[in-house]
Amino acid sequence: WTAVGGTTPTGTGATFSTSYAAPGSYSVTVTNGTITSQPCVVTIPVAPTLACTPPTQTGVLNTPANFGITGNAPGPYTWTAVGATTPTGTGATFSATYTTPGSYSVTVTNGSITSQPCVVTIPPPPTLACTPPTQAGTVGVPVNFGITGNAPGPYTWTAVGANTPTGTGATFSATYANPGSYSVTVTNGTITSQPCTVSMAPPQLSCAGTTADILSLAPPTGSVRVVVPAGNVAPIRVNVFDHDTGIDTNYNYNLTGGTTTLAVPMPCYPKVTVFCQDTQLAFGRPIQSFCTP
Repeated sequence: WTAVGGTTPTGTGATFSTSYAAPGSYSVTVTNGTITSQPCVVTIPVAPTLACTPPTQTGVLNTPANFGITGNAPGPYTWTAVGATTPTGTGATFSATYTTPGSYSVTVTNGSITSQPCVVTIPPPPTLACTPPTQAGTVGVPVNFGITGNAPGPYTWTAVGANTPTGTGATFSATYANPGSYSVTVTNGTITSQPCTVSMAPPQLSCAGTTADILSLAPPTGSVRVVVPAGNVAPIRVNVFDHDTGIDTNYNYNLTGGTTTLAVPMPCYPKVTVFCQDTQLAFGRPIQSFCTP
């Protein structure tokens, strides 16, 4: 016997057996040395295959991940998805939903052939948080916030009670005019952070670096310019003495950082002294009464 392509390519006797390792069409002949037979033809079909598809995918928590099949193995088909909310199913397609992040395997079988596993990866849900979660600030001084987490932007901030109550971007600053406890949140339109809390303390009064100039003494309203360093609150007292009546009048202001021009009531013949706490910053008086004929 001669069986080209067979695992046993030759043999003797009235019967003969061989096998083939690859699909195809093969010829087998037999001879007695004088007469050779016509070929016997054996056809080895392609072995049936079965695979699930896609072989890998990334899913979303609590959202179905979909699978199908490739190959020529006949059905019916049965699916197995360990860890899914519906761990088994039938048919040429299948959907699996997962409630916990992780990596999961899905297989399909027709009872004779079982596919290699398809793998679905369920990442943790996106997160968004403002930071720092708590902080202490001072009235009139900006407090700064940022974000943590992997949720995509754009981001919108809400700071109820702040001078600027809303903002956009990955960072945000809020300034408050009054002491108290305030909440700040950030959102990307889908996820809203837990509130960050900022406690605003009353301003600390300071005269360091504060200056004053008397711009005008003329009645009925004079002008006093005060410059306070940023971040400070200066307790300013403008003392106005009326030479004509002998009356002393004090005007008190708590001025935050920056330049402020005060409008101060003036008598006809004033003497004006500007103090920060007990420190004299400026002094002025006219040579004579503004009201003298």
